[in-house]
Amino acid sequence: MHYICSICKSGLDEDHIIICEGCDRGFHSNCHDPVVKLETLNEDEPWNCKSCQLEAQL
Repeated sequence: MHYICSICKSGLDEDHIIICEGCDRGFHSNCHDPVVKLETLNEDEPWNCKSCQLEAQL
C-alpha cells in the first residue's frame, strides 16, 4: 500500500512515513509534531499520532 504524509501531502521518502494505528493516516517522522525519532519506535508496539493521543486522553 502506498501512503502519503498527512501534513505535507507527499509520498516521497516513504521509508520515513509512519502510520498511526488509531486513524491510519501517514506522517513523515519529521513532519509530525513532535518529531518522531524512528530509532525509538518499536514494531511490536502501536504508534498513535498526536491527535489520536489527545483524543484518547478525553
